[in-house]
Amino acid sequence: MKSRKLTESALQKRSDALSRIEEVLLGVEQAASDVEIVKTLEGGATALERLNKEIGGIDKVEKIMDRVREGIEESEEVGKVIAELGAARVDEVEVEEEFDELLKAAEEEERKKRDMQRLKEEQIAREKAEQEKVAREKERQEKTKESAQQEEKGLVEEMKTVSLNPSPQETPQTEEPIPLNT
Repeated sequence: MKSRKLTESALQKRSDALSRIEEVLLGVEQAASDVEIVKTLEGGATALERLNKEIGGIDKVEKIMDRVREGIEESEEVGKVIAELGAARVDEVEVEEEFDELLKAAEEEERKKRDMQRLKEEQIAREKAEQEKVAREKERQEKTKESAQQEEKGLVEEMKTVSLNPSPQETPQTEEPIPLNT
């Protein structure tokens, strides 16, 4: 029995030691986990500090928020104005009349353009006909002049062939003069 009590006592001591070791291990694990948490928190704090520097502080954020609010307010005002315009009743007859007037003005402008183009084409045709007439007259005058020059050349050539000294064969025999009674 003694040995049994001694064994139980040794077993109890070992069990207590094992419990303490487990507690120490849990404490180490807890401390390691705490270290990781602290490192993570430290990294987060550093990131937040860096981001806050990039943001430029509370004043800059407030200015940006004011600009955002102003933009939203302006957008809402524009929306209200558009809504008011949409709510206003438009007189369809008036719109149709204005549209018809615009169509008539456009048609009149188009008609004027066509008339101007037609007049321009007629003017060009008249000028071309006049130029052709002048060209034909000039050509006729040149032909007449050439014809006269050729006729002169022919006469000159003919005159060159005529000799002032008659050859003996060409000398006409003269008849004797007929006496006159006096």
